[in-house]
Amino acid sequence: MDKICALGTLLLLFVLTFSSVRAQSNYVEGYVVNLRNDTVRGLIDDKNWEKNPKTISFKSLKTGEIIKYHPIDLAGFYIKPAHEYYKSYHGKVDDSVDESGKLIGVATDAEFFQKDYAKEDTIFIRTLLKGVLSLYTHTDKKGRLHFFVEKEGFPVVELVNQEYLIDQPKNYTSMTWSQLIRTNKVYRKQLQEMLADCDNVNQQIKNTSYTERSLLKIFNNYYKCTHRQATYEHRKEGPKFEIGVMAGVSASSLRAISSYGTRNYGTSINPMAGLSFNFIFPRNRGAWSLYGDVLWRQFGFTKDVATLTDTVPSKLSSSYLKFDLLLRYTLPTKSQKIRPFINVGWANNLELYSDQNIFRYSTGTGYKYETRKHERGLLAGIGLRSTKLQCEIRYERGNGMSPLVGMSSQVHNWYLLLSYQLK
Repeated sequence: MDKICALGTLLLLFVLTFSSVRAQSNYVEGYVVNLRNDTVRGLIDDKNWEKNPKTISFKSLKTGEIIKYHPIDLAGFYIKPAHEYYKSYHGKVDDSVDESGKLIGVATDAEFFQKDYAKEDTIFIRTLLKGVLSLYTHTDKKGRLHFFVEKEGFPVVELVNQEYLIDQPKNYTSMTWSQLIRTNKVYRKQLQEMLADCDNVNQQIKNTSYTERSLLKIFNNYYKCTHRQATYEHRKEGPKFEIGVMAGVSASSLRAISSYGTRNYGTSINPMAGLSFNFIFPRNRGAWSLYGDVLWRQFGFTKDVATLTDTVPSKLSSSYLKFDLLLRYTLPTKSQKIRPFINVGWANNLELYSDQNIFRYSTGTGYKYETRKHERGLLAGIGLRSTKLQCEIRYERGNGMSPLVGMSSQVHNWYLLLSYQLK
């Protein structure tokens, strides 16, 4: 119970930190373009959005006033450090999913096509390619990806790609049904009509997928075919990979439960060391990452057991190679120099060595029990990181070292970990 309360306290501190940090802004140099097509320079609160923003906050350089703009208020805006252009779009947007973002299920294709899923909306779309043929992208609140195209002299339109579920008979005898995903690739026909002046590219469209990479390839091939150049191409932000060295201490407590009773072996404090790996996903200012480490750790316990005539020590020591994998959320801060984080995940402990001499009441002698060679557990931790250093407090609760039905072992592990980023 004390360990749960301690972990709860750590999580509460993180939530309080989260609340204060979330309130921080990230105003950077940029400009907005109003509906009169005037450029107004100032500072924009850049969140490095994964999902396109519904509003932006703009700070005037002259007055310091903060103004919130909706897509309907602007023609577009530009963020200088990220070199990103956003454009306001008003028109039809495909919405062929339900409120939770799941695909719509129908009995027949005709049932899907008899409904118009496009709705009028005004949104910010991010520029991927700009020129006589422009490509834009928008990720909506449901996490659905949309692409838009603009050809010189024509309005912006969405490249439509619809997926839906259709019922298919799985077994005619038992009358069971399954659902298959169907795709209505309208965007291919749209592109063929727009790029009809380039036969080579028109042939390639047949194999074009609805992804940023595939569409940019088609657009760039069109520029080569027409001997023109784009005026702007967004450089895609990719994932980042970090490698580090780790060291720290572990505090492990063991309680063995059997038909003879319960033995509390106390707490064993030992050093640990290893390597860390951090795969940081793009966008969101590097907030989400997949964090892993490989660590060596050990523990040793001694328990004096009272017999009818004497006191006999029970000893147990083990060493492990740990493989941990955690999903991490690192809070963005204004300076990005010191950032708190929280992570949860899975622990895998492979036994390297085990030595025991545990007193057995039935025989009155020492005994070596079988131990589990692969222990699994759940992890949760919080910490702080800077550019190169990070410090973390982590808790692990596993399935214990005893595989025996008649004996369970409850092991609680606390870790204080320091790491240094090499790359």
